[in-house]
Amino acid sequence: MIVSLYVRVSVNGNRRYIPINKKKVYPAGTVFCLRYGRMWETLTTDTLTAALAARALKEVTCPQLPFI
Repeated sequence: MIVSLYVRVSVNGNRRYIPINKKKVYPAGTVFCLRYGRMWETLTTDTLTAALAARALKEVTCPQLPFI
């Protein structure tokens, strides 16, 4: 299953999801989110490295979800 990693930012009080850039340094307090199938999952990690590891683990362990 394909799992994508996003950063959640707040713009004018609205949540926006932006795909990550592996070369960028994200400040402390950045919220990382996973997207797989039609589901969003917020991660409790603080670093990009930990978020990338969580994404890789989810790709391996998450079963293929059927599309409705």
